[in-house]
Amino acid sequence: MKQKSILILGGSRFIGFSLLQKLNREGHEVSIFNRQITNPPLPFPANTLFLKGDRNNPDNLNEAFENKYDAVIDLSGHTENHVLPIIKQFGSKVGHYLFISSTTVYDEPVPYGVDEGHTRQHGLNVAGRSKSQTETLLFKEHGRGTFPVTVF
Repeated sequence: MKQKSILILGGSRFIGFSLLQKLNREGHEVSIFNRQITNPPLPFPANTLFLKGDRNNPDNLNEAFENKYDAVIDLSGHTENHVLPIIKQFGSKVGHYLFISSTTVYDEPVPYGVDEGHTRQHGLNVAGRSKSQTETLLFKEHGRGTFPVTVF
């Protein structure tokens, strides 16, 4: 498998940390951008590049996007304001953008067999509404053919 350059936004805990470890074991070049205020469950792999910043301050993203990445995995994006700077300022530096969403964008409880065609809800709760609006923005940008994105 060809080595990829991957940026993870977030990633200190939960699935982000597991993903970081797996990508590292597979030999990929992994950078991680986060506030670095949460300790991971185990030490990070030695060859991980750390980029400290807070995405609530879009200027902090400048250092993270000095390089071009084959993939950007966004675990910490919750609102359109988190994603817009990446699309508008750094879209040309993103080979493919993977947005990690939430089941809160669907009816609760989540029906078995949810797929891309399932209706998203826009008013269930603040978190679900924000993620749903962000998904809509990403689908719109993807539809223009200028921003390759997958929502998971």
